[in-house]
Parts: sequence; C-alpha cells; structure tokens
Amino acid sequence: MRFFTDSNFIIALNNPRESDRNKKANEILKRLNKYGLIRNKFELVITNLILAEVMNLILKKRTLPAAKRIFQEIISNFQIIEVSDIKINKESFEQYCCQYWNPSGRTLGLTDGITLFIMRSKGIGLLLSFEEAFDSIAGIRRLSEPDEIEELIPGGNRNK
Repeated sequence: MRFFTDSNFIIALNNPRESDRNKKANEILKRLNKYGLIRNKFELVITNLILAEVMNLILKKRTLPAAKRIFQEIISNFQIIEVSDIKINKESFEQYCCQYWNPSGRTLGLTDGITLFIMRSKGIGLLLSFEEAFDSIAGIRRLSEPDEIEELIPGGNRNK
C-alpha cells in the first residue's frame, strides 16, 4: 500500500509544539507500521517539491543541526519523486491550481495541485494530510486520524 504524504503531515511529525497534530501523525505512522501497511520507504511517497516546502519551514523555525537531522530522516524514510518535467507557467497554474480554487477559503495551492496530478499518475489514492481541502477531491482518501488506519486493514484484522 502506498501513501502520499503532505508537507503539513511531515511538519506535524517534527513539531511537538503542534501537540495534537504531532500526536496524531506519530500515532498514524505507528499504526501503519504495526499493521504492516508500510514495510519500506517506497510506501511513503513525497515529491521534491514537498521536500523543499518542508525544509523551508523547518529551516525558518529550527536550528541547522535539527534541520539536517530531519532532512536525513525524510530521505531515509520516504520515496521522493522528482518533479522535473512539469513546467510552471500560466497553463500549469491553470491545470494544477486554479481548478481546485474554492471561494469558501478551502483552497489547494500549486504544490497541492501538482501532488494530486502525481498521485493520479502513480495510482496512489491515499493521502496522509491535515489539509481538509483535499476532502472534496474525487478518488483521494485523506487520512488524518489514527482510527482511520484500522479501516485499511485487509480482513478487518484489528488487533491493537
């Protein structure tokens, strides 16, 4: 099973100050491992755009040694898909961002739109994220609560 991972999930994993999200993110990963839903780094997926987004935020709020440690953890535990063949121009902005714009304020950004494109092209329908705007996207299941992991277990094996 493959899980695309949003930047806000990775930030939450590494930010104890966001105590509720930090606890949820760590418990989700713990359960994914416990139930054998992730067995190697190829099952947790990000893009190089998400890596850059995460590291930009980490570098603004943490020390350089902490940022280096987090960077090493990310590259050791996630499959990183290089987004190199997507040109960022007016057409791609329309394709990847504007189609998800929502006047109510629950809007996905350009990186999110590219994430959805990559997820669909790689056949990944599961997303670890705290961003509620993904909930309106057909074919994508956002996971943000530890109890949602049990629903993914084949045959209902829920030995906690």
